[in-house]
Amino acid sequence: MSILSKDWLSIIAPQWSARRSRARYMQRLYDAAIPSRFQKDRPGGGLSGDRVMDHARTRLTNWARHLDENSDLAVGVLDELVNNTVGAGTTFEPAVMTGKRAMRPATDLNRQIRQIFREWYERPESTEELPGAQMERILCRSLYRDGEVFAQHLDAGPVLPYSLELIESDLLPFDWPATGAIMEPTVQGGAEIIHGVERNSFGRPLAYHFYTTHPGGMWASSYETQRISAERIVHLKLAKRIRQARGSSIFAAVMTRLADVKEYEESERIAARVAASMCAAITRSDAFGYPNEQDQDGHVPFEMSSGQIFTLNPGEAVETLGANRPNTGLQDFRNAMLRAVSAGTGAKYSSVSKDYNGTYSAQRQELVESQPAYAALRSYYHEKLLRPMWRRFIDAAVLAGRITVPRNVNRDTIYNVELRGPAMPWIDPAKEVSADQMAVEAGFESRKGVIRKRGGDPDMVDAQRASDTFQQEQQEQQQQDQANDGQDDSGQLRAAG
Repeated sequence: MSILSKDWLSIIAPQWSARRSRARYMQRLYDAAIPSRFQKDRPGGGLSGDRVMDHARTRLTNWARHLDENSDLAVGVLDELVNNTVGAGTTFEPAVMTGKRAMRPATDLNRQIRQIFREWYERPESTEELPGAQMERILCRSLYRDGEVFAQHLDAGPVLPYSLELIESDLLPFDWPATGAIMEPTVQGGAEIIHGVERNSFGRPLAYHFYTTHPGGMWASSYETQRISAERIVHLKLAKRIRQARGSSIFAAVMTRLADVKEYEESERIAARVAASMCAAITRSDAFGYPNEQDQDGHVPFEMSSGQIFTLNPGEAVETLGANRPNTGLQDFRNAMLRAVSAGTGAKYSSVSKDYNGTYSAQRQELVESQPAYAALRSYYHEKLLRPMWRRFIDAAVLAGRITVPRNVNRDTIYNVELRGPAMPWIDPAKEVSADQMAVEAGFESRKGVIRKRGGDPDMVDAQRASDTFQQEQQEQQQQDQANDGQDDSGQLRAAG
C-alpha cells in the first residue's frame, strides 16, 4: 500500500504543481489578452498607422460626406465643432512691441497692421469668393468631416502678393506611387512616398504629390501629378498614430452608430405614418350567416369616409388594427445614442441634441468639461494654419510697402499676434459679468483681455464709450443751458413786473 501511495504521489504531484504555476501565471495577465471562445482577436492590432489607413483609403471620407449630406445628427456634430473652433471667424490682434527691455505696445503700427489685415482678409483665398471667416469654416468642416485638408501658400493676390489655395484631400492620391515605393537617395539617406506624401527617414514631409485636376471633377481627363514642396503646403489632419501620413474622419468611431440611428428613426417614422391611418376589420359570427350583398368574388363592398356612421348586421363586430406607434422608448434610445456620439466626437451633447434641460450647475459643468477638447482642436488649428499664414501676410505687407516698421520697434516681435477663437457663451450673464469684474479688480485679468475673451475689440469699445460719454456731456450741457435760459427769462419778467 505504501509503494502504491508513493507511485501515485510521484505521478500526480508534478501535475498539481504545474497547474498551480499556470494558475498563478494566468492571474498576472490582462483578461482581455487571454484567448477564449468568448474573446475574439481584433484584426490589425500590429499594423502601423499607414497600413491601417491603406486599408481604409477613401471609404471613411466618402461615408462621412454621405452622413454630412443625409444625416441631421452628423450635420449638428460638425456645426458644433466648427462653431467652437472658428465661430464667426478668428480674431487677430497684432502685438508688436517697442524697445528691448521695457517693451511697450507699438500702438500706431499695430493699428496700421490691423487695418491692412482687415482689407486683405476680405478676399484671402485664390478664388476671391470667400471672405476670411467663411474660408476658415470650410477648412474646419473639411478637416473634421474628411479627416484632413490642404492649403497652399501662393505669391499672388488682389490686395497683397499673398493668398491661400484651398485643396481637398481627394487631390492627394492614396495609391501614387505604390505604398512604400523608394525614391532616389537624397542627402539625408533616402526618401519614401507614402499615400502621396514624400518623407525623409525621420518621417518629416518633404513634398506632396497632388493631382493637377480633381479625379472626380467634371473635366477629369488624366491623372497627372505635380510635386509641391512641403514648405508651401499646410496639411491639417486628424491623426491618432505616430508618423501617420494621412488623417481619418472624426466620425470614424461613430459612423455605424449614426447610420443605424438614422435607419431606426426612418423605420419608426414610417410606422408612425401607418399608425396615423386608422385601419379596421369587420368580424362576423358563423351563427348568423353572411349577408346577401356579396359581389361575384364573394366580397362585401364597403366604403368609408371621414366622419361616416354605419350600422352593423347581427353578429358583426369592428376590430381596429393598431401599430402601437409612436414608440414611447424612441426618445430615450435616441438620447443614449447621441451621448455615445458626443463622447466619440468630442461635441457637447446638449448642443447636438438641442436638449437644454438642466440646472445652471449642470449646464456649466458640461460647458467646462467640453472646453479642453475644443481648446485642443482650436490650438492645433491656430498653430498649424493661422500663425504661418500671419507670418507670410506680414512679409507680403512689408515687401509691398503697405507697412512701414519704425526703428524703435523690436524686430523680434514683428510677427507677434494674439489669436482668439469664439468666446465662451454666457449661461447666466449676471454671474459671468460679476466673475469678470472680480477678476479684473483682483488683477488676475486685464480689462482688455476680458473684452477680447468675449469676442469684442478693446479699441472699438473704448471709442464707443468715449462717444457715449461725449454725447451724454453734450446732452447735460444742453439741459443746463436750457435751465439757465429759463432762469434768465423768469428774472427779466420779475424785473419788468
